[in-house]
Amino acid sequence: MKKTAQILLVAMLVFSAISVSAYMPDENDRYSITYNAGVENAGNMYGLAAIAGTDENMDVAADNALVYVYQTTADAEGNITFNSFGPIGPDPSDPDYVESTVFIGGQGFDTAQMIGVLEAASSSGDDAESAAIRGMATDSVSPSKPITVTVTGDDGVVVGTATANDDGTYEIYVPHGTYSIKFTKEGFCSCTYRNVSVTGDIDFEMVDMTNLAGDIVANGTVNIMDLSALLNDYNKQIPYNELSNPLSDINGNGSVNIADLSLLLSGYNSSDIIK
Repeated sequence: MKKTAQILLVAMLVFSAISVSAYMPDENDRYSITYNAGVENAGNMYGLAAIAGTDENMDVAADNALVYVYQTTADAEGNITFNSFGPIGPDPSDPDYVESTVFIGGQGFDTAQMIGVLEAASSSGDDAESAAIRGMATDSVSPSKPITVTVTGDDGVVVGTATANDDGTYEIYVPHGTYSIKFTKEGFCSCTYRNVSVTGDIDFEMVDMTNLAGDIVANGTVNIMDLSALLNDYNKQIPYNELSNPLSDINGNGSVNIADLSLLLSGYNSSDIIK
């Protein structure tokens, strides 16, 4: 598989560079990357490869060029996530440590796209250049369904993502910069904060998504389409009945009933929030 992937990348060497990010490892020298391909590409398969070296010293055809390769499916929001891979080479403090360039390919890409570089932990030179975004995101509707927090740069590249813990807390480390922070949850409208300046660790404001419940068809608003979808599954139970749309079970208790209908009506006419 390794050699095959190298051959494919050699064939796609004429790539189009888009917005490039520097991906930093966590305390265990492992990396996580999320890229948004657009909601229209939800469910499509994508591949990611990390090639040793950068533009100046990359040799795609070298035997040890391929550092990492994997494939996954875009989620309902079009996010493609590759979690906790690495280390990518010698210890980051080793002088032989080689940074690697990250490519992505799949639906909507004519050629392999370069999206960033995997950097060594020591390469930044100053720990103050990255900072933590900490906060709490909850709802009182379906705590069993996770809330995802996604941080995106002005260039549209996702620089960090996290799933809120059971108590709603989350923590994401990002380089200093200005970002959009988006909170998403299946069956809910989203909430996005734009132009968030990160120049040091910040404690972000509390986000409560309770009143955004009911976006069953995932079109960014709670309306007659969502009501129709819920009524189509009304009185069905999991696993005894197959739901036409699993998101009809808004509160996640395994059945579609008056409780879910009440939640949808409470959020009726809600839509994605952008602040």
